[in-house]
Amino acid sequence: MAEILISNRTWNKPQFKQMCGESLDEMQCGGSCGVMWPYVPYTVGKTTHNEELILRALRYGGNPRNIHKLSAIAGQGNIVGISEAMTMLHDTSAAALGATAAVHAARNNEFVRAVQHYQDTLLTYRNVMRGKGAAGATKSSAGAAVRAAFEEMQKKFQRELRMTTASQKALSLKGVPLSNITRAKNIARSSRSIEKLQLTSVAQAGAVGQFSKYGKALGNGLIVVDVASRVGNVQKAYKADGDWERELFIESSSFAASAVTGAIAVRAGAAALMFVTVATPMGWVGLIVTAATASMMANSFLQKNGGSWYDQIMEWVNFW
Repeated sequence: MAEILISNRTWNKPQFKQMCGESLDEMQCGGSCGVMWPYVPYTVGKTTHNEELILRALRYGGNPRNIHKLSAIAGQGNIVGISEAMTMLHDTSAAALGATAAVHAARNNEFVRAVQHYQDTLLTYRNVMRGKGAAGATKSSAGAAVRAAFEEMQKKFQRELRMTTASQKALSLKGVPLSNITRAKNIARSSRSIEKLQLTSVAQAGAVGQFSKYGKALGNGLIVVDVASRVGNVQKAYKADGDWERELFIESSSFAASAVTGAIAVRAGAAALMFVTVATPMGWVGLIVTAATASMMANSFLQKNGGSWYDQIMEWVNFW
C-alpha cells in the first residue's frame, strides 16, 4: 500500500511545518525532497521500489493536475474504485488488472452490462414517445423500465466502490509503516490543497492515471467521463431525426429524479455518488454526480427544467 499526496500549490519547509507540523524533508518524489511542488505525487517517508513505480505511473501515465481535481470532487476514498469502474467502461480489456483479472472482469462486466441496458431502455423509451415502439408498448411501461434500469445501474456502481474500498482497507496496513499512514492522513486533513491517495499496486495507479485522461472534473460536484466509443453506440439512424438526445434527456429525467430523491437523501461517502449516462451528438458520456449536485438536478428535473442541465453538459463536452 502506497500513501500518495498531491498538492495544488507549492510548499516550502516553514509553510509545511506550520500547516501540519510535519517535516517536508520526509516528503519524497523520485528521490528528491525538501520542497513540495504543485501537481507532483509524493510519498511520506523513504520511497520504496514499488512506491517509485506507482509514482511513475501517476506522473507519466496520467494527469496529476486532473487526478487532484477528480479526487477533490469524488472523495479521496472513492477515486480508486471509480477509476477502475470507469476504466472498464472506457476499455473493456481486463488485461491491465493483473492476476485478479478474471474476478474483476466478471464483476465489472456486470456494471458494463447494467450501463448498456440502461442505454437500451432509454432508446426504447424514446421510440415509444415517438410512436415507434413495439406493439403493446406504452409510455408507462417504457418509463418503468428506464427507472428499473437506472436503479440497477446504481446498485452495480455502488458495488464497485464498496468492493474496492473493502480491498483497500484490508491491504492498508501491509507494507506501510503505521506512522506513515497516520502522517499522510494528518497532512491531507490539515490542508484542502492536498489530496491523499491509497494505492495497492502499479495497476491501480495505472487505472487512476488512465481515468485522469478521459475524466473531467467540472466543479459543482460533477465529473464527465468519455465512454462514447466504448460502451454502446448512439444509433446512426437517429442522427437525422433532430435534436433527439436533448429531448430524450428531458423526457426521461423525471424517472432519474424520482430514483435520485428516493435513494440519495441519507447517503454518505461512496454511497453519496451516482452514475448517469447521457446521449449526446458525439455519443454516450458518463456523469459521476455527488449527493448535493444530484439533489439540485433532481429538483430541476421535477420542475421540468432538465433541458438546462443538458445544455450545460453539452457546453462542457464541447470544450473537452
